[in-house]
This record gives sequence, structure tokens and C-alpha cells, in this order.
Amino acid sequence: MFNQYYTIYRDASWNTSEIGEVARLFIETEGSPETTYVVGYPYWIDSRLVAINSGQPGWDYAIFTDQIAATADDPRAKIFFLNVNDQENIDLLEATFPDGVLRQYDSAVEYKDFMIFTVPPSQGVTP
Repeated sequence: MFNQYYTIYRDASWNTSEIGEVARLFIETEGSPETTYVVGYPYWIDSRLVAINSGQPGWDYAIFTDQIAATADDPRAKIFFLNVNDQENIDLLEATFPDGVLRQYDSAVEYKDFMIFTVPPSQGVTP
């Protein structure tokens, strides 16, 4: 029971704990909960669970395509989590933040990789 159930659950659920851990490290080092975002994508993760797993219960890191451009007004460091198939928002983030860095996170669970787009703070800004 415990072996089969765990394997089935792990394969069927999204890895909000891994994303939450990366978010927690970002918040503790250079960012803040206010500049941590999970970009909405159909049938993907619950952004509130990411917040809980990052130690920020009560937060919701959700952001959608039409809200991304407005984040450029905030000079602080930012992190965006994206579904690996969300090329539209990857393109939008790269156009909005030319200094941003995109990388793929290799999940411990096969087929659960996700993208991380980080934006450094504007020059002269301290978190």
C-alpha cells in the first residue's frame, strides 16, 4: 500500500514542494514574497501550495500574462516559476526583462521539471 500509493500520488501530483523550496531560498537571500510569482498555466500547480511550501502561508504567488508587464515597475529582484511548455510567457518575460535569466529545474520526479526566470534588482536597489 505505502509503496504503490506513494508512487501513484507522486506521479500524479505537481511538485509544489520543490518549487516552494526554490521560492524559500530566493526569499531568504535576495527576494521577497511580493516579488515571487507562479505564472498561471492550464492544469498546472496551485500557487497557494507553493507559498505554503515556501514558508509563506496565506500568500498566493499567482500571476497571469496580462499582469507580468506591471511587475517591471518594481525595482526589486524577482523570480517567476513557469510550466516547461509555457513558451508564450517565457517569450513575454524575456522581452520584458532582457537581463533576466531562464533555466530549467530538473525535478526529482520525471516529467515534473519547471522553468525558473530570475530578474536581478535594478541598479542601486537593495532588497
